Amino acid sequence: MKAIIKLSIIYFVMLLLTPSFVNAQTPTLSRTQIKQPTIRQMKVERQLLLEQKRLELQERLQDKKASREAQLNQKRQDRIKKYWGMLEKRLNAAIERLERLVNRLDSRIAKIKSSGEDIDTSEEESVLLEAKQKLTDAKAQLEIADSMLDEVLTSQNPKEAFDIIRETVKDIKSDLIEIHRMLVQVIGDLRGLRVGNSVTATPSAEPAISE
Repeated sequence: MKAIIKLSIIYFVMLLLTPSFVNAQTPTLSRTQIKQPTIRQMKVERQLLLEQKRLELQERLQDKKASREAQLNQKRQDRIKKYWGMLEKRLNAAIERLERLVNRLDSRIAKIKSSGEDIDTSEEESVLLEAKQKLTDAKAQLEIADSMLDEVLTSQNPKEAFDIIRETVKDIKSDLIEIHRMLVQVIGDLRGLRVGNSVTATPSAEPAISE
């Protein structure tokens, strides 16, 4: 009986000591260790916030760049319009001068033919006809170039597109200079015929068409 009581007392004491033993084996977390997850979380949130601000700033810069490019593009379009307006005006003026000269030469040849004199003007008429055809072609080219202006202004690369028009304009200028040369030749030939009054049509200066 005493043995049973003794064992019971020992067992009871062991039960009392067991929680203390377990607690002694459990590591105690320091204040720093407890705070570490919170600090790490704050760092992550801070990084996310900084990344968000960076993206927002980048987006704002892109918007400003797009706006600035749009303004520059509009200015470029305005310059192209102004440049083309001046150039087209000069080309049309040169064409009109040549047309007036052609009409005077036509009139002069008609008078020679109606004079009844035996004078052959077939060569002059042939040159004049060719000059008329070239003049018609030049006018058509100018109209085509003018119709392309809207396409140039809306192009992704207006400079490259306008270079095409620039080449067309060079061709027109070259044709007008050639037409002028041909008309001067007709005037000289008609004067050389020495019929009636001298030819009233006088050659104008070479078409002054500058870009």
